[in-house]
Amino acid sequence: LPQFRRLLGDVAATLDKALGELALVDAGAALWPTHAEQWARLTGPWREHADAPAWLRNVVYVDATQDPYWTHAYAVSGKVSRVNKVMPCLTRVAMMGGPGVPLAVETHAGAVSLKKELLPFLQRMESVLGPGELGRLTVIDAEMATQTLLAALAGRPDRWFISVLKGGTAKAAELGGHGAWQGYRECDLLRELTVKFAGPTASGEPLMLRGVEMVREGSRNPTSTVFVTDATVEELPTEQVATAYLSRWPHQERRFRDARNGLGLDRSHGYGGHDVTHVALATALEKAASRVTRAEASVVAKAAAEAEAAKLLDAVPKEQRSAARAGLSRAKRERGAADRSLASAKKEQPRLATTPREIYVRDTTRDSIATCSKLTVLMLMEYVLKEYFGGLHMEARTFIERFVHLPVTIREAKTEVVYEIRDNPRSPEDTARLVAACAEVRRRKLRVDGRRLWFEVA
Repeated sequence: LPQFRRLLGDVAATLDKALGELALVDAGAALWPTHAEQWARLTGPWREHADAPAWLRNVVYVDATQDPYWTHAYAVSGKVSRVNKVMPCLTRVAMMGGPGVPLAVETHAGAVSLKKELLPFLQRMESVLGPGELGRLTVIDAEMATQTLLAALAGRPDRWFISVLKGGTAKAAELGGHGAWQGYRECDLLRELTVKFAGPTASGEPLMLRGVEMVREGSRNPTSTVFVTDATVEELPTEQVATAYLSRWPHQERRFRDARNGLGLDRSHGYGGHDVTHVALATALEKAASRVTRAEASVVAKAAAEAEAAKLLDAVPKEQRSAARAGLSRAKRERGAADRSLASAKKEQPRLATTPREIYVRDTTRDSIATCSKLTVLMLMEYVLKEYFGGLHMEARTFIERFVHLPVTIREAKTEVVYEIRDNPRSPEDTARLVAACAEVRRRKLRVDGRRLWFEVA
C-alpha cells in the first residue's frame, strides 16, 4: 500500500508538471481550434442524417456557467447559482454545436456579462468554426435577450438567432399580428406574431422581429412563452423555432451536468494569478462619502423642521393643536429616518476603508487546457455510445462505472491487437450491450498502425 501511494503521488506530480509546461506555451490557444475542428467533423453524420431536422446542422448554443473555488485572497467573484452565493469563481463561456457537441470554451476569472461579451465571443468563434453551415443559427438564453443585443444579433448578415422574451425586455415588447393557433407536441399550442420594440435601432427605425408564442392547452394557469427570432418562416417553420430553442436543455445544459458529474468540470486547475488595482473601490469610496454628506445635510434640515414644528405647536390656538401635533409627529418620524440613514451611511465607510486596494485575478491558462481534456473525454464516451452502442443514452458517470472499470487483458501480435474485456456477471444487460459493441468494432475492421483491432468479451 505505501508503494502504491508513492506511485500515485508520482503520477499526480508528473501530470501537474506536464500541465504547467503546457500552460507556459499557451497550449490552450492551439487545442481549442483543433478540438472544434475534429469534433465538428466526427459528429457531422449525427447532424446530417436523414432523420435529423434541418436546423440541427446550423445550430450552436452559447451560454455561461460559474464554478466556485476557495481562496483566502480577496478575489474577483460572481454569483454561483449552484451554491447560491457570491464568491470567487471561474466563468466558462461555452459554445455547443448540435447535437450537444462542445466546440469551444473560454474560461474567465470572476463573472462575465454575456449581454456585453456575446458578440465579441461570436466573432472570435468565427475562426474556430471555419466555413460551413455550422453557426448560422445561434440559440441564447433568455437572460441575454436585451433589446440592444437583439438588435445587434438581427443585424448580422446570413445569421439567425433564437431567444425568449423575459423580464423587462418582455414588458417593453409590443406584440401584434397574431396568427392562428396550431398544435405542437401533445398539449401545447403555437402561433405566429410580430414583436416590436419602440426604441430606435442603429438605423433609426424601431426594431421589428418575428415571434412564436407557445401556451399549454387547457392549463388552469396559462402562461405563454414568446420565442423571438430574425429567421423567416421559410428559413425556420413555426414548430422548428420552438423545437430548436427547447433543444438547448438536452444539448447544452445536460453537457454541463454530465461533465460535472463524473469528469470533474466543477473542479478547477492552477492557482497562479496576479493582483490588480481595485478600480471600483475608489468609485465606491467617493459614493460613500457623498452619501454621508447628503445624510448629514438631511439630518440638519429635518432637525430644523422638527424644532419649527415644536414651536408651532406651542404658538397655535387650542383649536389648531390637533393638526400641529400631527405635523410635529411627522417631523419626528422624518428626523428619525434621517438619523438612521446617516448611521447606515457612516457604517459603510469603515467597511470600504478596510477593503483591500488590490484584487486577485486567477490565471485560467491551466484550467482552459484541463477543460479541453475533460470535454474531449466526454465526447469520446459519447462517440462510443453513439457509434458502437447503438445511440444508447447514458450519463458519463454511469458509463465509467459500468464499462470503463471493467478489467481488460491486452494481447499484441504482429498483425493484430486483441482487447479481452472481462464481463460483469451481476449485470447481464450491460454484458449483452458490451458484446454487441465489440461485434460492431469487429465489423468495422478498425486498424491502428496497420494492425487490426479485435475486441471481445471474456
